[in-house]
Amino acid sequence: MAYRGHQLMYQCEHQLADHLKKHKEHAKHTCKQLVNHKVKVLTIDGESIEGIVVNVDDHYVFLQVEDQRGFYPGGYGPGGGGHGHGHGHGPGPGWGPPGHGPNPNVILPLALFNLLTISLLW
Repeated sequence: MAYRGHQLMYQCEHQLADHLKKHKEHAKHTCKQLVNHKVKVLTIDGESIEGIVVNVDDHYVFLQVEDQRGFYPGGYGPGGGGHGHGHGHGPGPGWGPPGHGPNPNVILPLALFNLLTISLLW
């Protein structure tokens, strides 16, 4: 749909959009059954994340993770090389606030349409 003064640059094909909606609904239904369970998620981008499913809404599954996923230089965790004010482990910037260790209360929202696999760990 083009509007006066706007040039349409991208439009998802209707079949693909319908397929994505079905995928999101299936992922939401599955994730709701996994609330309070530890899972391993693989995203479409190839990222692997472990955590406990704490909530699910129409767009996201919320995982409680121990890995810091914020973008703070010098935090702890894989890739935290101590840049900035914190002390990390390994090369490059870390995932947590400078000077703090892993926080087990981090809630990571993951878009339902981005989920490739979900495996139950316990």
